[in-house]
Amino acid sequence: KPELGYHHDFRVMDDGTIYVLYREWEPLPLAGPGHNTLVDYIMILDADGNELRRVSILSALERSPYATMLHSADYTDDILHTNSIQVLDGQLSDRLPAFRAGNVLVCIATLSVIAVVDMNTEQVVWAYSGKWEFPHDPKLLPDDTMLIFDNRGPFWHHTLRPASRVKAFDPITREVVWEYTGGRNRPFYSSTRGTAWRLPNDNILITESEKGRVFEVTREKDIVWEYINPDRSGDDQHLIVSIRELIRYPYDYVKFNVSSPIGAAGTYQAVMSSHLSEN
Repeated sequence: KPELGYHHDFRVMDDGTIYVLYREWEPLPLAGPGHNTLVDYIMILDADGNELRRVSILSALERSPYATMLHSADYTDDILHTNSIQVLDGQLSDRLPAFRAGNVLVCIATLSVIAVVDMNTEQVVWAYSGKWEFPHDPKLLPDDTMLIFDNRGPFWHHTLRPASRVKAFDPITREVVWEYTGGRNRPFYSSTRGTAWRLPNDNILITESEKGRVFEVTREKDIVWEYINPDRSGDDQHLIVSIRELIRYPYDYVKFNVSSPIGAAGTYQAVMSSHLSEN
């Protein structure tokens, strides 16, 4: 069973307050006798790590107009598998009141739902699904779109192989305004994990976690840089150490010699995982 406690993602606010995902196994009536449900919480900690409050994401969904999204949920297991959190700053609130400052954007992977939780009413006040499957890492960007890693989206018809894709989604029109799915000769796929960042030059940095691959793609969908983890395992070296996430730092974040290879190429930090995947 999944480990209890803090998991997946957190955010540190300007005042030192920490918003973090937390989970516990709980006996709920809908789980039936002898079964427990893994319940996700948005937990708020002070700067020293002491709990200030928690909001059950499951209860927030059950008590909302979006409760029907739970109609096929398995209450005897990891019912939500919430995997990311973003505290909203009020951007879009003039057009979408649900996005007011202090509300929290979460990704509920098991239900393939992106949702906003009102921390005051403890209810989901906005939610959407249907354009992605088992997603990860939605981020609200300065241009009012959301960047989403869609783990199990399309299939390549000539092989029926699954593939992943990255989408820019407009939460107001609910339309996908840009997406990258790779190509038939070079699709990308990570059935779990995966992240996407928009860089200052407007390119997208994509972490294909389970393949141990990271690449940068332009808005015109050209790959301009990539890294493939050289760490291998297994008798025939067919297993690769996955990369949970790679983040590009700006040049002024760290001190370096501009004549060095790192200085020329930029500075990156990779979050590796002991998880091994088929190469």
